[in-house]
Amino acid sequence: MGSSIVKKMRRQLIILIIAFTAIPLSAKKTQKEATVTYMSFNIRFITPKDEGDRSWESRRPAVINMFNDVQPDVVGIQEQSEAWVTYLRENLKDYDFYIPDYKEGVTLPKNGFSMVIFWKKNKFELLDCGRFFLSETPDKPSKGWDSNHYRNTAWVELKDKATGRRFFCFDTHLDHKGLVAKENGVLLNVEMIRGIAGKRGVVFLGGDMNIIRTKGKGYLMDPYYAYMQSAQDTAIDSDTALTFNGYSDDLTTHRCLDYIFYRGAEALKFDVVDHDGYGVRFISDHYPVMATFRF
Repeated sequence: MGSSIVKKMRRQLIILIIAFTAIPLSAKKTQKEATVTYMSFNIRFITPKDEGDRSWESRRPAVINMFNDVQPDVVGIQEQSEAWVTYLRENLKDYDFYIPDYKEGVTLPKNGFSMVIFWKKNKFELLDCGRFFLSETPDKPSKGWDSNHYRNTAWVELKDKATGRRFFCFDTHLDHKGLVAKENGVLLNVEMIRGIAGKRGVVFLGGDMNIIRTKGKGYLMDPYYAYMQSAQDTAIDSDTALTFNGYSDDLTTHRCLDYIFYRGAEALKFDVVDHDGYGVRFISDHYPVMATFRF
């Protein structure tokens, strides 16, 4: 066999060896685990009825103090307004925002709150995003069933820059009165999450569900529990504090309305951020809830 042929075969063999040894290294790299801390926070709408320490002017610096303290990776907000979003964007420079109404040019009617999601820009890359309404026509602004307000769910698909891991975050707010709207809102959320994230997608869902799991109509959330897991129930380190305070220290009036669910990950920690050292006693009538996951 000629020397030129031998050299050619050796070069081909080396190329094959490099190619095959590179595959496990690449696969191993994509298998590196990611961690993410997801917060859901009903920030409380702006109203002149809230006075003193409850006013927006008093609470807004305290909210920023809270974010700077606990440093959530991704945050889903409920009951925001344009003024709230403008203030958050001006004071949380480390975050990128998905604001459906701004991006899509849709102005919701009075009492119609759009969900807003933001994330640490140095850690995550936005891959996709969207918003649907909790109604019979989820693709356009609409009130569903017996709902009092225009309820909707926003979502983002993010990629962890360090590991390449992809995941979906959904942020929702069910109606506070309409029983049919609550029931169908849960069902629609599950249906839409299935369609958007697929069978294998890592999913986090947070929001003010306006349902108490352990009382009365708590069974309305059964579809969540059938499809996902509750971070508060399953986290290795979990906080059992109630999430709605109503601006009151009377614990008998507190109840659990805010939840974080997940799928395709492991819940490491769940916190109810009920500290009072941010400048006012209550930063909202709801405490933020926060969960750390590994996937």
